[in-house]
Amino acid sequence: MLYDEMSKCDSFVYLTEAMAEKAAPGKPYVVVEGIATTKHPKKKYGKVSDKTTFLYTGGINSDYGVIELVEAFTRIDDPNIRLQLCGGGADVDNVKDYCKQDNRIEYLGLLPYEQILDLQVKADFLINPRRDSGEFTKYS
Repeated sequence: MLYDEMSKCDSFVYLTEAMAEKAAPGKPYVVVEGIATTKHPKKKYGKVSDKTTFLYTGGINSDYGVIELVEAFTRIDDPNIRLQLCGGGADVDNVKDYCKQDNRIEYLGLLPYEQILDLQVKADFLINPRRDSGEFTKYS
């Protein structure tokens, strides 16, 4: 049904090159990087901590590069940074072990969407450790 409707379009805008190959091969298109949000808090925050905060929200799974992120973070010798992680997955226990070894790493668990948005607004950096080699990253 979707592909039938897409056949009526004469051109497309995609977020990745791989989307063009899958969705409507042969049709004219442009790739535009972007991010879409349906809802985002309007709150404005000043600096909420004297530490620089890096935040990852998503699946806690080594396939997503999360364990590599945590390992790399432990090699940074700076007491004024912290890494916060939220989410669930197969490697939660590994992340919790790193938290015990390095008090700058915080695992916050599974949180409600509104709380995640609040953390994202307050963070200095949002981290996406996924490698671009995975099949699932071609379309995101």
